Order: sequence, then C-alpha cells, then structure tokens
Amino acid sequence: MPLSRPSSPRSPDTTRRTLVTGAIALLPALLHAAPAKKKTVPKKNTGKARKAAPAAAAASAAVSSAPSAPVGQPAPDFATPDLDGNLHTLAGYRGRVLVLEWFNPSCAFVRKHYASGSIPSLQQECAARGVAWLSVDSTAENHAEHLLPQLLAAWQKSQGAAPTATLADTDGTLARSYGAHVTPHVFIVDAQGTLAYEGAIDSIASSQQADVGRATNHVRQALEDVLAGRAVAQATTRPYGCPVRNK
Repeated sequence: MPLSRPSSPRSPDTTRRTLVTGAIALLPALLHAAPAKKKTVPKKNTGKARKAAPAAAAASAAVSSAPSAPVGQPAPDFATPDLDGNLHTLAGYRGRVLVLEWFNPSCAFVRKHYASGSIPSLQQECAARGVAWLSVDSTAENHAEHLLPQLLAAWQKSQGAAPTATLADTDGTLARSYGAHVTPHVFIVDAQGTLAYEGAIDSIASSQQADVGRATNHVRQALEDVLAGRAVAQATTRPYGCPVRNK
C-alpha cells in the first residue's frame, strides 16, 4: 500500500520534538545493549591466560584509593549549574545537610543502585527529612557516555529518582575539587558546611542487584549519625564503580 502524503509539512519545532521523544524512548535499550562480540584468535600459553583472568575480573570494578576532600574539614565551595541552567552553590545549602552523589547511567554499578531502588529510596527519605540531595554528572560532553540533559532527566525519571537537583559538571571542576573518582561516589556535608562522610554507598563492591540487600548501607548510616548530631562512626569508605568519564 502506498504511503499517504502528509497534508502539510511539519514545522522545525515539531520535528525536533519528535526526534527527542524517539531518542528518549530508545534510551533504556541503548544503555543496556550488549556490546558487539569481537572475533578472537586462539592463543597459546592458555595457562598464563587463566592466571591473568582473576586480575582482569578484579579490575572490572574500579576501587578508588586516590585522595578525596578531607573529612572533618570545610567542604569545597562550588558554583555549578543544574540541567536547567540554574546555579547551585555550597553556600546556598548552608543550614541543611547536603548529599553529593556522582553518577553515570552507563555505569553498571550506578544502574545496580537505581534499579534496586537503593538510591531512589534514599533520595526520597532525604527529601522527607529536609536533606538536600544533588546528583552530579561529570561526564565530559565529548565522551561517548555523555547524555544530553533531556535524556539524562528522562533516565532519572524512569528509575524513580528524586534528587533535589542534578548538576551538570561537564568540565569536571566539581569532581576535581571534591576528589570524586568513580561513579557512584558520595559525599555528605553537614549543616555547618563540614564534610562529614566520603565514600561508597554500601559495603559490597559488585554490580549485582542481589547484593544490595546483603550489604551495609554506609550512606544511610552516615546520614543517621549526622542528623542525630553524632560523629559519623565510619566517616570514610573506599568507593567502587566506574571511573568518572572526564579525561
């Protein structure tokens, strides 16, 4: 059957909206698509290959030991725009407990915490208790994993995310000032502007959702201490995940 001719040409705005809507619809599939398999050539010395395998598996989860902003000291100031272009500063959150969460939807470790509800539930609890939560995207604009603001916001919505705002740190300034090296990586600033916690979300460095329920949630425990006015029992942990894509 021949295609019918449209009665009138589409306007440029309509075309742009159609393209963005289509891209958003394809986003989950793109993020979860398996990479194409490469042809491999059999190699000799298979014994050496077997010995190297555990090291390669361990490297799949980057566990950062690089220095970050020091806990117990004033948190680094910042002035960073959100996805809508509104500027956020540390001073603007003075008097409130603040969580900074580095994330990247392309990272399997980030997806684990969103798909399981681990991060969205924490964000909702924080909102109910007056705690501000800023999600930070430090992926460089020229990196293959960078998402346009509309697509990033659409992914967050699809996961039930509820941050106070999402910051666009595409030049990596905020990541460098705090020493955020992987995604996810979390920092908690108390109401006086002092860095109270830095590190991982939980205690099991894996990308498997099944591990979330078995793990100790370091961020939840730290928040309970901060909100109760206590010193954080475990103020620093080793973050794990994918390297921040800003090089």
